[in-house]
Amino acid sequence: MFVDVRAVAHTVSEANPLWVALALAANFGARLLAAERTLAITRALGMPLGRGRTIIALFISNLWGLLLPGLSAGTVATVYQYRRHGAQTHSSVGALGASRVLELFAFAALALVGLLLAARDGTSHLERAVVIGIAALLAAALLGMVAIRLLPLPAAHAEPQTLWGRTYRFVLNVAATIRSLRSVDYARGLAIAILQGVFDALIVWCFARSLGLDLAWGDTLWINGLSYFTILLPVSVAGLGMREVAILTALTPLGVARPVAVALALLMLAATLLNALVGAVIQLAVVASPLRREPVSDAK
Repeated sequence: MFVDVRAVAHTVSEANPLWVALALAANFGARLLAAERTLAITRALGMPLGRGRTIIALFISNLWGLLLPGLSAGTVATVYQYRRHGAQTHSSVGALGASRVLELFAFAALALVGLLLAARDGTSHLERAVVIGIAALLAAALLGMVAIRLLPLPAAHAEPQTLWGRTYRFVLNVAATIRSLRSVDYARGLAIAILQGVFDALIVWCFARSLGLDLAWGDTLWINGLSYFTILLPVSVAGLGMREVAILTALTPLGVARPVAVALALLMLAATLLNALVGAVIQLAVVASPLRREPVSDAK
């Protein structure tokens, strides 16, 4: 798996600026769609959040998700932001959970479509593993959604004021929040999530073109899905190392030179870092604002 660092650096330096700019534009489009997906769920739940606040919370979440890898850090930061604007904790967690499941479902479905579009005479071991993994994720997501929608919730007994009692009631409230969503709410959120996934794949495609790499759209979809699920693993900062290995492993069988594959992964990392930078600027502005404790009107 050795890659010449100088060759990678040279490849990145030769990237076409126009395609890089288009990739970054698609990146911000994907971020705005991610915020819109969550907004669709919070509005369905009647939460007091507007579009502007949702976008701000998302970029701040990107910052903390980068500093503290995994799913929890970004979620905690978002719940904190929502609570500052009057949303309840269990409603915030329920909305974010439903929104994230829709995102996972959309990216997994697009990756499967990509694998079908990119079907060749021989299917690599990696592609077969991706199909199995994604199918398992889709099945788990569907089973979870069906269970919450159809299975009766246990009764909320009068527990004493213990940590277990408070946790038990909180989990029931989160489940009840998700359960209150209608099928049309899920459909609306899923449609936005699919469009977000297309924009996310467009980022990869534009970065690839900037390096002179003409990836087929099907390959772009499943490779983007592989990268997405890889960086969700809380084992590195910003997916550093994990993303590079995943992209390198996926592109090498397609005849892509290793320096080019790693350069593509680094450009994708740069987009993630840019999102975190925007979140850092917003976070500083929120902390420094003398009006941060006063209610702020927000256009819906």
